[in-house]
Amino acid sequence: MQFSEKLIFLMNITQTSNKELAMELGVDRSLISLLRSGKRGAPKSVKKMARFFAERSTADYQRYALADMLGMLALRSALPVQEVADCLEKWLLEDRDMVRDVEEGLRGVPEMPTLREIPAPVVIPEGQAAFFFGEEGRREVLLRIMEELRQAPKPCTLMMVVDDNLEWMFSDYSLTKRIQAEMLELARSGVSFCQIVPPMNYVNRYTESLQFWMPIYATGNMMAYYYPRLRGNLYRHSIYVLPGRCAQFNATIASVGVNDLTMFTREKVLVDAFERQFREHLAMCRPALTAYSNYMDGLEKTRQFLTVRTNTAQMINTLSMNSMPRELLESFAARAQGNWAAMLGFFLDSKSDFEDRLEKGTCIDMCRLAPVREVLAGEVSVGAYPNSLRYTPREYILHLEHILRMMEKYENYVFVPLRDRTPLEYNLMASEEGIAMIIRNVPPQIMLEVRRHELVMAFRENMLHRADTLGYEGIHRERICMELRSHIQELKKAIR
Repeated sequence: MQFSEKLIFLMNITQTSNKELAMELGVDRSLISLLRSGKRGAPKSVKKMARFFAERSTADYQRYALADMLGMLALRSALPVQEVADCLEKWLLEDRDMVRDVEEGLRGVPEMPTLREIPAPVVIPEGQAAFFFGEEGRREVLLRIMEELRQAPKPCTLMMVVDDNLEWMFSDYSLTKRIQAEMLELARSGVSFCQIVPPMNYVNRYTESLQFWMPIYATGNMMAYYYPRLRGNLYRHSIYVLPGRCAQFNATIASVGVNDLTMFTREKVLVDAFERQFREHLAMCRPALTAYSNYMDGLEKTRQFLTVRTNTAQMINTLSMNSMPRELLESFAARAQGNWAAMLGFFLDSKSDFEDRLEKGTCIDMCRLAPVREVLAGEVSVGAYPNSLRYTPREYILHLEHILRMMEKYENYVFVPLRDRTPLEYNLMASEEGIAMIIRNVPPQIMLEVRRHELVMAFRENMLHRADTLGYEGIHRERICMELRSHIQELKKAIR
């Protein structure tokens, strides 16, 4: 990479403008333009430039990006800013073609022996087992398992040890959506899923897989477990067992995901053997999720979440009650009944505590911004939990106006509007303190509590990645405020 490419990369991940960098270095903006275009080489102020970018690269997603670019895993941890700056300075001053370096380094190295390509599939006599090769083979076996699930008497349970990153499936978008849709349909028809989740060796890959599993978790028909002790990462394997019908087994070296074999069998002896192996593994695991079908139990967990003093993020189907003005909370509490009234009372009591927390901790509210037609029709529910309370158009406007005031008053409060055309099927909340919740918005109503710290962090990273994609810092913050003002004006115009 040339210096200009590296500079553009750093400015993009830190959302730095030409003007900001020029002011930091004490130079004219035109020089930054010349540096970015490649018309000027590395300036004398590289050390100062590296320190500037290091100070602006403290978020997890920024450290991941730097680590991937520099090839240094240590950058993903809590490496001190000065050490990051030293790494960036060295990298910026390097003027080498990395592709050429790799190619030169490989010259003279004997080629690794390759596995003989196996025609897919190689089938052993019917009723025993079939072996499939590579990624295509894994996809074929998964489709066979889906077919077995459709034909199996209900209720039934699919047992899964998913100890890989699923890139072999995610690389085929149409297949990914098809399998996810089929698993959701199977969950509704009486199929349960019991999953032993993989170790947290690759957080960025794990958060990507959450986008696939999250809707299935939210059905309440999937329970997840984890092995509580350390494991190596040399081998990966996956096991799927549908007791009494079929089993799949795959194992590979962690760094090689193509040259592998996957076995599929309906042979009773083998299916029973893999079921025993799964149950022995499960006996050594701990629950990663706790399900609550009683919403009142869920409300108590929400209280616990709201009392944490650390950074939080949530992605919910309607406007957050954290951002609701006191007079609106009081109005809804007067109209609510039973435990829901008590919950609104709790929000009233904790209102000042929440705003005090914003002096130190960050709260990211990713909320679906309801279309005008839904607001006018009285279809927008109050709070993350499904209930009988609905906003009137004037109440919704009042809430939006208060969000604007909070954005102006508290730098640590972030509102990110979601423009999903249809309501979300679940809400997601996570905190740095190690609490996460999945709240289902449609029947069957259920709440899942996540307490495994690594899994909570993966949930949170998943939301932060989406927030980063939508944009919420710097110029994006003003864009969000403008969008809110426009939405308010549109609502006011509609009710005149």
